[in-house]
Amino acid sequence: MAGNKTTVRSARVLDGRDQSLIPPLSLDTEDGIANSIRVMLTTHANVHAGDLYSAHHEEVGVAQNGTLLMQFDTGAKYTHFKRFEVYTDKEDARFEILEDPNLTDGTSEIRRVNRNRTSSNVSTITIYSDPTSITGGFKLEDIRFGSGDKKAGSDSRSNDLELILALNTTYLIRLTNLGSQAAILYTKLFWYEKTGNTP
Repeated sequence: MAGNKTTVRSARVLDGRDQSLIPPLSLDTEDGIANSIRVMLTTHANVHAGDLYSAHHEEVGVAQNGTLLMQFDTGAKYTHFKRFEVYTDKEDARFEILEDPNLTDGTSEIRRVNRNRTSSNVSTITIYSDPTSITGGFKLEDIRFGSGDKKAGSDSRSNDLELILALNTTYLIRLTNLGSQAAILYTKLFWYEKTGNTP
């Protein structure tokens, strides 16, 4: 069945620059009976556009107060840090994101995956697993998680946040084993990248 046309008679542009009325807008609807319009969430749309990426890193046998590190260097595109997943198989752990710390660049690069496997887009982000001599930095996130008083077991956390990262800036992802036993630490990151004058 052919879709209908829905006309938006007037609307205002609310981007802080132009408050004028825009011309009527016609939208093709999916169902002529229900008069419905198919919409797509931002994350889903970015997958289709080939702009959503992920990367993961795991360290095994991490001693007490040992760390998993990911040096995350942004480029000339606006980077929307969208989601993270973290895991420990033992007691407590701490997840932090630091902006612009002092460090010695890592040399072991972590693979970045385009979530649309038919896209030829390539991420402008570079990620390393082994930065050293880390000091300072502005702390954007600081989350403690784990199994608490239990001496065995595992725990994981995920968070759908959005941080719009600064251009050409280094960020540090740090996961620390706070437990008394050697642990497996794992982190997975999701982000999308946009070109333009504004994020």
